[in-house]
Amino acid sequence: MKILQVIDSLQIGGAEVLLRHLVPLFIEEGHDVDIYLLQSTNSSLERELLKEGISIYSPNNSTVYSISHIFSLAQYLREKIYDVIHVHLFPAQLWVAIANKLVHKKTSLVTTEHNTYNRRRKKLYRPLDQWMYRQYNTIAAISDATANELYQWCPELESKVTLVPNGIQIEKFKKALPVPKVKITGYSEAPVIIFVGRFDEQKDHITLIKAMVNIPDAHLVLVGDGPLRKEMELLASKLAIDNRVHFLGRRNDVHELIKMADIYVQSSHWEGFGIAVVEAMAGGLPVIASKVPGLCDVVGNSGILFEPRNSKQLARYIKAVIDNKELYNSLSINSSARAEQFNIEVTAKKYIDLYRSPVM
Repeated sequence: MKILQVIDSLQIGGAEVLLRHLVPLFIEEGHDVDIYLLQSTNSSLERELLKEGISIYSPNNSTVYSISHIFSLAQYLREKIYDVIHVHLFPAQLWVAIANKLVHKKTSLVTTEHNTYNRRRKKLYRPLDQWMYRQYNTIAAISDATANELYQWCPELESKVTLVPNGIQIEKFKKALPVPKVKITGYSEAPVIIFVGRFDEQKDHITLIKAMVNIPDAHLVLVGDGPLRKEMELLASKLAIDNRVHFLGRRNDVHELIKMADIYVQSSHWEGFGIAVVEAMAGGLPVIASKVPGLCDVVGNSGILFEPRNSKQLARYIKAVIDNKELYNSLSINSSARAEQFNIEVTAKKYIDLYRSPVM
């Protein structure tokens, strides 16, 4: 098959990491795959794919919300022939839907719904979403929670939705060698809690940083970047724990950092899936996550769930895991077993089966 993957950019995030690992697997199976970016950012994911010889096109480097992308996409699609166009994230979903209408080609359109919530889910925007999603032959949902939230928003879409859970490279995280703790925290023995995620409203770093006040001697490692990073650095300083909260920015050695840490925490307000959680589980870390749809689907009974925004409860759970070796070991074993369900090769096979499906 000739497949085009379209996404806003390849800045590091769950959808972007998924695409980065799916494309080489599709190619290994004999499929011809190109990537179209609304915006090229020369990110590490983009560079990795180019190094592997994968074709990446970004003819229009305007802001991803520029309407000019419709015309750039239409021109591109007139010149190329694809069996399937698979689109990730908004506004790429909208621009492709419109551009494909302009081109008048009968190419199969697939989109993946990557989250349980977005800011368009207001009455004003419902007609736009209804029209946009109707243009797609199939919608892949990354979790039951993601599918259910989409049904609630647009009930008429239920017949179009198929569950395709995200996956990761299990062995990469299972066999990683740890970064020495002293290199990151300055200490070799202190417990380390890690969280990998963009600094934005969704991820709720505030709750986790506040919880650290009640966990003396433990260190918090935060991997990622984003608009709220400076605010979170100021919060850690205000709470007088800035010597125990380490802001690492974007990293290419997340698998080694996970192996260094003792506990993984995901404090999100909402989440469609949580690839970083699965990566932590594959690395054998006990996982503590906010009790929200999406994360509940991923963690299941293998970890501990806390009430969103409840920093005191989160602190108690972290301390319990640190102090109780039996609990720690049990959670670690459960994490490793749970992660096996989310192998990227299984995800890739499900997508190829979806592309070949009669409903397409």
